Amino acid sequence: MKTTSHAHRLRILASAGLLALATSSCLSLGGDPPRLRFFSVEVASADASIVPGGQELRLRRVLAAGHLRERFVWSSSEVERGFYDFRRWTEPPAAFLERLLVHELFEVQGLRRSEALQASTLDATLVALEEDLGAEPAAHARLLVHLTGPDGASLLDRTLDVRVPIARPEVEAGGEEPSSDPAALAAALAEALRGAVSQAGEACAEALPAPEEEETPGEEP
Repeated sequence: MKTTSHAHRLRILASAGLLALATSSCLSLGGDPPRLRFFSVEVASADASIVPGGQELRLRRVLAAGHLRERFVWSSSEVERGFYDFRRWTEPPAAFLERLLVHELFEVQGLRRSEALQASTLDATLVALEEDLGAEPAAHARLLVHLTGPDGASLLDRTLDVRVPIARPEVEAGGEEPSSDPAALAAALAEALRGAVSQAGEACAEALPAPEEEETPGEEP
């Protein structure tokens, strides 16, 4: 038992020594340590000339994939994803998505928001909001929308993909490829998300049946 305990203490001391060595190596490189940076997606102001008067719509489920939380996501292929530790959203992307949808559907497109069960229903799921590290770096947003009519029939099933190029600073020949600027990446991701939501709003407005016109008393049908 004593031999085992002594060996365990030696392993702890060795681990502590390696940690101290790694820390001193990082400090010797100089430069400021990385700091957390937080970004948000803002909603643009609506056009005051648009008056809601279109078809009723119930916005039901607005979700995001499980990996889309506060940390920024990068992708290097169709199957590999990773996270930035020091680049964060101020809220989960699903919260941004819901506010953008409310703005697009009921302010920009002029639909009437309803909670009635007999109204047409929209479900939306954000499955990608990431920096694509491929040959042509881009901010990528992928949004799935499902629109159901009052009778339960499917009116729209669509996958919306929007890519926004990310400008990278030039480097000298032989230099390393610089990582994207956090602010530029956040702006491109926000633009991609807004673009996907805008396409979703336009598609929903077109797919919804026109509201029935009420007959004026005294007029022949």
